[in-house]
Amino acid sequence: MYLELRDPVPINVNPAFVLKADPKRTDQASRAAGIVRSTLEFLKNLKEERLVPDMEANTPLCMRQYRYLFGASRIPKLGRDAYVVYPNSRHVVVISRNQFYTVDVLDENNTPYQENQIRAAFHLISRRAPSSLASYSHPPCGVLTTTDRDVWAAERAALESFDPINRDFLHAIDSAIMVVCLDESSPGQDTAACARDILHGHGLNRWFDKAIQLIVAADGCAGFNMEHSAFDGHTLMRYIHDIQTDLDTTKRLELEQKAATAPYQPLDWVEAFNTSNTIHSASRAFQKKFKSLDIGVAKSDVGKKDIVACQISPDAAVQLAIQLAYFRVTGSLKSTYEAAMTKKFLHGRTETVRTMTTEVVDFVSAMESPVLPLKKRQDTIRQAAKRHVEQVVACKNGQGIDRHLWVLKNLANFKQKRILDYRMEPFFEDPVYQRAFHFNVSTSNCGSSALSLFSFGPVVQDGVGLGYMIKDDSVNLTASSYQHKQGRDFVVAFNQALNDMINTLNPPPHP
Repeated sequence: MYLELRDPVPINVNPAFVLKADPKRTDQASRAAGIVRSTLEFLKNLKEERLVPDMEANTPLCMRQYRYLFGASRIPKLGRDAYVVYPNSRHVVVISRNQFYTVDVLDENNTPYQENQIRAAFHLISRRAPSSLASYSHPPCGVLTTTDRDVWAAERAALESFDPINRDFLHAIDSAIMVVCLDESSPGQDTAACARDILHGHGLNRWFDKAIQLIVAADGCAGFNMEHSAFDGHTLMRYIHDIQTDLDTTKRLELEQKAATAPYQPLDWVEAFNTSNTIHSASRAFQKKFKSLDIGVAKSDVGKKDIVACQISPDAAVQLAIQLAYFRVTGSLKSTYEAAMTKKFLHGRTETVRTMTTEVVDFVSAMESPVLPLKKRQDTIRQAAKRHVEQVVACKNGQGIDRHLWVLKNLANFKQKRILDYRMEPFFEDPVYQRAFHFNVSTSNCGSSALSLFSFGPVVQDGVGLGYMIKDDSVNLTASSYQHKQGRDFVVAFNQALNDMINTLNPPPHP
């Protein structure tokens, strides 16, 4: 599905995960080195098959997706991209001021370099990388990964055929364990700016085709940008949880001795005939795109404990609050997507939970009625929440409809391209079908104590992308939209909607 999409991957495909701060590693080089070194511990456990299997209640989950996390990259191809994995990779690629470097993080015996050795390499790179304005620097070729996939496929092929050094350059990136982006920005306490940096940045100092990009700002703000083709958020969340546990508990920094810097070297490439013009056009187009994206970030004063006290599902409560907020912002209710994990099945990915039900319509109508009795409003909340939970359970058990319909439509597309006079089934061209699969509201829950924010872009031009995390004392929501101020307006409406629901279910005592 993902590899056939021709849209650019940043914002449209790749989600962003902002990590909580690390009080032991506050500068950029230390922060990046700590995460990379903990990643090597996770990678070692993965290769030796010592990872404890993922579980949901008492059900083990498919672990196949983990093989696509490291040494992996999406490769642009005309019509359909490829996905490559290099399981024996020993290096990471660092991008600093749009210049590329390889850093060996495992030696010839696959022994990890010390954290302080990796830190020293990152520190030297960040100090020595020339400005992109310097005459001896390379232009920001990473911005090419922000373009339409067919455009990028043609440009990459031109680069590879122009000079053998370009093939080596691209191979070094494709085969790296991960890409580490050392940024010059310092978002500080501006949560929206931090979300922007990890979700899209300026399109520079990035390589969006890489399975995992670790992005670290100058002030130590860090996060992951994830290429979505081969694995889902749940898989990355397990990795993030494990490396955060390692970072929180390791005594590595206290035990390591000062030693030589981990080996690193710059990566060179040669411009093809029209590369500079393509880079300039790509940069202008991506700037226009990300500048039109409105992002709002909010932290509610209602959390899991408050919702559970009202005896409803926390995820259902958040989904209902999203519907109420969307109605208050737009005056309408639209097709809604929530991702449900299907990893209890072999090679399982996700299914679509369709939040928009008759019970949700009744709930919104009841909450907006000034005359409806309190008991009636309480009942509609509970009925809508119950229906939502039933849908989630059904989807996780393979009883959803979207993936089935998607396969049938793709089979019809396949036949239409290859069978003379074959006509698409009218069902797939029906306006009702088109509306049902135009997801104005796209949502996903990726909660973890290791994260401070989770975000992604809208899946349609007139929609909103809503990433949320349900914590004990708050719900952290990031909203993105191409409509003017809609992201910022939405998070305000969401907080109010969630509070209104809780106060309806558990009215505050009268003074």
